[in-house]
Order: sequence, then structure tokens, then C-alpha cells
Amino acid sequence: MLKMLRITFVLACLAIGLGWSTAASAPPPPGAGDNGSLIRLQFATFDPLVDEPVPPQSLRLTGYAEGESGPYIVQFQGPVQTAWKDALREAGVKIDSYVPDYAFIVRMDEEARVQLQSLGFVRWVGMYQPAYKVSPNVAANPTGLYRVHAASWADLDAVRSSLVALDTGVGDRSSSLVIDARPDQIAQIAQLPDVLWIEAFHFF
Repeated sequence: MLKMLRITFVLACLAIGLGWSTAASAPPPPGAGDNGSLIRLQFATFDPLVDEPVPPQSLRLTGYAEGESGPYIVQFQGPVQTAWKDALREAGVKIDSYVPDYAFIVRMDEEARVQLQSLGFVRWVGMYQPAYKVSPNVAANPTGLYRVHAASWADLDAVRSSLVALDTGVGDRSSSLVIDARPDQIAQIAQLPDVLWIEAFHFF
């Protein structure tokens, strides 16, 4: 009951215009150069062909179940061309947010992943790890309120149901969900394949 009262208050504040950020992520941290080879995330900036970061165990996946689709990062060899994105879609890949440099968060299955890795214009394909979804401001959040951004391909009702099943209070607005959760639930939320970003909720 307390969770629902908190969520109702949040939604009421939103309705009277206290603001709503639509950014799925904040600007990336300063990189070590701009040569087109880096993946720039809030979690880390790295060249995936040299050294990928190792997320903590609770926020790391090693693969998806057979036949299951999940989020990946696909990096192109250079500035993005429309024909390259079209080739991904023809392979059954769903494209979401852009990631510097020359990369996108996508959803696909293992068959599509193998197909993409054989394309000459694809530089790298890697899992979009749960750790990559968590904003640094989550750790210092004193309110217990978070904004969860769902993927463009997601069924928002299904995402909402998954969050309710984790015993979080949930309110919604557009492709984002405002939730009341415990810090120890963040890793579980980040494991949901249709969740792309989690950040602390602020009124201003």
C-alpha cells in the first residue's frame, strides 16, 4: 500500500509539470580518443576488440537460452550507413538506441548474431550486459524511486508485469516506468531483456 501511495504521488507530480527526462542515458564519460573504435557507455569506455570490461557477477550474462532473443550491441566499421541498418533489419534484428562510436543496441537471437558477425561492415557484436543498463546515480539514490526505460521493441504491459512480479510498486508514462524498489532489486530488474536503462528518479 505504501509503495502504491508513493507511486501515485510521483505520477501526480508529473501531471502538474515537475518534469520528465526522456533521455535513456546520460552523456558518455570522457574517452581516450575519438578514433571510431570505442564503445562509450556510462559503465565503461573501451575498445571491444582489445579489452572488454568485466561486470560484477550479479550484473553479467554469458548468453541467452536456445531460441531466446536478447539485447546486444552491434558496432559498425565506420560512420553508419542506411544500407547497413537495412541489412540488420533484413536479418530480423530490431534496432533501438545509438551508442558511440558507430554502434546500436539491438535485439536478436543467436542465428542473427552469427549472421551479423560474418558481415564485412560489422566490427563487433557483444551482449548488452545488465551492468551497462544501470546509471551511476542509482547507487546514491536516497528515495527508492527509479525510472526504468523499456526498449522500443518491448511490450510495455509485459515489462510492467515483470516488475510487479519482482514486488516493486510501478507507475508508468510513455516508454518509461517509475518504480518504487529496494537497491537489492536493481540487478534483477537489469536482467530483464526488455529493460535498457535504469536511473534514479528525480523531480527536477
